[in-house]
Amino acid sequence: MVSINPPIKPAPKWAGDISAGLTSTHGNTKTEAISASANFAKRTDKDRTTISTDYAKGKQEDKITGADETIEDWWRAKGKYDYFFSKKKYGYVDARYEKDAVAKLDRRMIIGLGGGYQWIESADMNFSTELGLASLYEKFDNQTDSNSELSIQLGYHFNKKLRKNISLTHDLTYYPSIDKFSDYFLTSTAGIRADFTEKFFASFKTIFNYDETPAVGAHKTDVKYFFGVGYRF
Repeated sequence: MVSINPPIKPAPKWAGDISAGLTSTHGNTKTEAISASANFAKRTDKDRTTISTDYAKGKQEDKITGADETIEDWWRAKGKYDYFFSKKKYGYVDARYEKDAVAKLDRRMIIGLGGGYQWIESADMNFSTELGLASLYEKFDNQTDSNSELSIQLGYHFNKKLRKNISLTHDLTYYPSIDKFSDYFLTSTAGIRADFTEKFFASFKTIFNYDETPAVGAHKTDVKYFFGVGYRF
């Protein structure tokens, strides 16, 4: 009877994690900073949906004036949908939105569409590569003109369990302008997580952004660091 009527598979459920961090320094400098991250994902036999968001805000006291100076104030959100045509090949659509007050970035919006290949998918390791096109729009606080262009979208996603309770993640996406390949935006996230229990963990994450044409007075390279504790569900 079991072979004729196999047991029904349980419906796929959303899984994810949330984490937060706090930095407070009092001494030669007075600094207060908070950060938070959240990730959600659902995988079925035919598709995969992922959503993530990051936020950070920090202030530092000016030694001379005593006034608080904003040293970090930004957030970003990403959403992605993959549809699998076979076990390895899939098509995707994704969107990103980001704001950064310190970098004078009023908003950056990216919408991408393309195809990917899932080289490895297991409980211990995942690796995929993608190629597509993206519409990239940027508006800066200190400039009247905005930047809108069509770009190639090339990237990969990787995660691996290093030990039973330690895992590594890394992803990178490269957006060279079709009109001028030397004008590009690149973003990469790398992180390591150590599980305390089945649900609670500590994590360290680095976000690296490179914008060839940033706001006037802003740096092309921007690196952000996060350390926090979180809960997985």
